Amino acid sequence: MQSTAQNVLDYIAEAPQDRQNTLQSIRDFCLEILTDFTEKMMYGMACYVKNDTENTVTMLSFANQKNYITIYFPNEEIVQKNQTTLKNLGKGVSMGKNCVKFSKPNDIDFSFLKNILSEL
Repeated sequence: MQSTAQNVLDYIAEAPQDRQNTLQSIRDFCLEILTDFTEKMMYGMACYVKNDTENTVTMLSFANQKNYITIYFPNEEIVQKNQTTLKNLGKGVSMGKNCVKFSKPNDIDFSFLKNILSEL
């Protein structure tokens, strides 16, 4: 079910208790590293966007879903470039076309996430 939260803090608060700390950590990393981006809710998930003169560019999104937390990247090149590292993150990590899914949210490797966010 898609969230109707009006802001990211409310979005995190409505997540199951056992995922709130992880979601807040992802948000903290985004706010720390993506300083030129605006945090907003779009498509029922937390998004970090940059406005240029013609359109809004979403650079990163994260979503709390039933069976995992998903981090979406702006294009599949980021996932492809980091594919070897992603495969070595352990069980509970899977990749989509332009996303990484963590079925064990407490096992998210934040150093890896920080490195990817630094590339954006």
